Amino acid sequence: MRKNRGLAMVLMLAVISSTVMGCGKKAGTDMSASGTTTESTVAMSTGSADSNSAAEDWSEFKTADGKTVIRVGIEADPGTMDPYTTGSSNGKNATIKSTLYQALGMIQGVGGELAPEIAKSWEKVGDATWNIELFDYVRDWNGNNITANDVVFSYEKAIANNNNNTKYIESIKATGDYSVELTLNSTAKTLFERIMQSVYIVSQKEYEASPDNMATNPVLTGPYKLVDWVSGSSMVIEKNEDYWQTPEEAAKDINQRANVDRIEFSVIKEASQMAIALETGIIDMVYNLDATEAARFMEGGESAEGFNVFTTVNNLTQTMFLNVDTNSPFHDNLALRQAVLYAFDSQGMVDGASNGYGVLCKTFGSNELPDFQEEWNNEDYYEYNPEKAKELLKEAGYADGELSLRIVTNNSPMRNKIAQILQAYLLQVGINSEILPYEDTLFNTYKNDSTQWDILLDNCGTSDELIGMWRGKMDATNFTNGTANFAHDDELQRLVVLAVDTSTNSPETINDLHQYMKDNAYVYGIYNNLAFTVCRNVVTDIGMNSTPWLLPSASSYVWNK
Repeated sequence: MRKNRGLAMVLMLAVISSTVMGCGKKAGTDMSASGTTTESTVAMSTGSADSNSAAEDWSEFKTADGKTVIRVGIEADPGTMDPYTTGSSNGKNATIKSTLYQALGMIQGVGGELAPEIAKSWEKVGDATWNIELFDYVRDWNGNNITANDVVFSYEKAIANNNNNTKYIESIKATGDYSVELTLNSTAKTLFERIMQSVYIVSQKEYEASPDNMATNPVLTGPYKLVDWVSGSSMVIEKNEDYWQTPEEAAKDINQRANVDRIEFSVIKEASQMAIALETGIIDMVYNLDATEAARFMEGGESAEGFNVFTTVNNLTQTMFLNVDTNSPFHDNLALRQAVLYAFDSQGMVDGASNGYGVLCKTFGSNELPDFQEEWNNEDYYEYNPEKAKELLKEAGYADGELSLRIVTNNSPMRNKIAQILQAYLLQVGINSEILPYEDTLFNTYKNDSTQWDILLDNCGTSDELIGMWRGKMDATNFTNGTANFAHDDELQRLVVLAVDTSTNSPETINDLHQYMKDNAYVYGIYNNLAFTVCRNVVTDIGMNSTPWLLPSASSYVWNK
């Protein structure tokens, strides 16, 4: 049982208000305007609204020439449309890029099946080799036919730029005008699916003819075309009337749906301004609006009339890594690592950092992923126990107030709050701490440097299964210094290999790895926050990709009936 929650909440609220920096439950759609965590399940990749309404008059959502239009608020635009610039497909841009770019295949929602996109079919012909047949009628916006040579070119560009999972590609070669052979250097489960959707395909001719590698004027194959872009301000895309794919085939892939003629994106960086833009009719839709602002549009909220609020579980898990390198106090000190994990209340973090809107974790990753095991819900997962934390701190060799830890996080509002709450909890069991927030570029550098932190607060996600994320963070072959938390542990590595390899992956090997990570207190999944998509009530349902990010193109509107 979680204990002393009232005291913890008082401490938590006090520490947030004073901003002292540097010195298992499932959530549902029954959300009122005040934060709460309910027991019903929220689907991770499809939206649901508790009180869905549909607009009867949608004339204002038409352009002068009769096209349907939806206006979407986004935090940032892609910056560059070059498909092979490292980082150009980050989450904040996925809403746009998933609509314009295409890959060989695309996973359908978190943990879903791989659907054809440029590839028509694929067949496994070896332990890590696939023969891939392409559709022979793929055309880009300028009418160029996409062939196997274009696919090989696209993959080679991505490999040269070390994009996403391309380090796992052993070779790719054309075996015909519309067929390629792809060989990986790993037999890890879900890796093939990830690599199929990780590389955007373009015409070699168009890419090489572009003076800036398509950074500002891309020529792509998607069901929408880019028609206007003011960098850092706005972007407009319109339905590609000459789209190459047949309606029957396009219907198999959520990224190929085109349910609205024109989508206008506006960059609005502040959550409060995003909410005002919704209220004043500047925009019609926004994904992952801050819970405080979203509450205004929920049932009973001051701006609820005329809006639908869709709730999804964000697949990015708020995660804590404990540095076990030789220069860290956590090295070879299991009692200290366990003391930290028993010292804080995960529900307190949900309440304080996400207004109560979150799903507590029972492993390193989301409980909603397909390889999560239900019996884990009945296990102890370092439930809040400050007295036990104090005992373990003493066992670890530290007196009250003797130890000080460095908490590093990026400078996002949510993780800053989590850090502040953690700092307050640690202080109550006799551990001092310093919060070191960094902007993303420096944060992503420092998190790979064991001299910079003792506790790292990060978010970790996956589009497929838990083992995909575990491989990315706990497989020592991915790092130069152990794992994401600098563990040099042969038994951990053995269990990682058994859990992720297609020949040995099973519920038993997955559970063995889960138990080992938990028992050794290397990494801790705190919670997955709920994401709120606020829309004008012309939107009757939302479409989400496997990231999962909002796809306005695949959302449902009153005019689709």
